[in-house]
Amino acid sequence: MITDSSQADQKAQELHALEHRRREKLAGYVVLGVSVAAFVSSLLMDRIGTGIDRFLGAPGLTPGFLSVVLIALSLMLILRNRDVSLPALPRGLSQAQWRMMGVFGLIFGYILSLYWLPYLVSTFLMMMIFQFGFASRKRSPGYILIWCVGYSAAISGALYYVFGEIFFIPLP
Repeated sequence: MITDSSQADQKAQELHALEHRRREKLAGYVVLGVSVAAFVSSLLMDRIGTGIDRFLGAPGLTPGFLSVVLIALSLMLILRNRDVSLPALPRGLSQAQWRMMGVFGLIFGYILSLYWLPYLVSTFLMMMIFQFGFASRKRSPGYILIWCVGYSAAISGALYYVFGEIFFIPLP
């Protein structure tokens, strides 16, 4: 004999599973978009060498291969959940969602700043804003600011030295 509470539990589990499948479908579309953009970018990379080396030595070979794999996986995710609709947009955003949007905005701003500012300056500013924005509020603002500037300067300088001076990777 099935009780009302077990029916309610089963209904709640079904609703949870449906919502999970909707989120999976949305994630599939997001990954598909990013993967297609990465694949196109890998095709547009400059080719080096001649003959078979021009193909095998292409800097876009590995990103292109990985993006094709991600395209296939995202299509499988979308097709697996083809019978469900996409999730509805939330009416209000939680604090975690606002923080996530802030992180993506900060990363996007950092990428854009690399077109106008040197790598060292852009990296320092991005890290400082990130540290200050997500620092624990238990400390005084002066302590947080000093910590953010010091930490950002140390990490930015170390990244610049390691990649620019040791590995000779040209930085923007």
